[in-house]
Amino acid sequence: MIATSTHTVERSTITLQAPSLATAVDTLLALHEDPLNARARITAALLAKEGLDRCPRCHDALSVEGYRETRTPGLTRRTIDCGGCQTRFVVQEALEA
Repeated sequence: MIATSTHTVERSTITLQAPSLATAVDTLLALHEDPLNARARITAALLAKEGLDRCPRCHDALSVEGYRETRTPGLTRRTIDCGGCQTRFVVQEALEA
């Protein structure tokens, strides 16, 4: 008889400020809305050439599925989560009066 046990491993999310990813996020959103958008396709190709369309920590490709925009009274926050390393990048955070 073999004794087995199960356990749950929870990966914590690291949150980092990353306003430099704003162009990559905006391009992902534009291509998601209109895959034939020529300007977004050119920008995506340039970002890919420089590796700027990837997670700065693990270099996995960023995806629109990881994008979140949160609006609360007084704050708008745009983030993108990396599916590879579970890092949340804050692209934009704006206080509203």
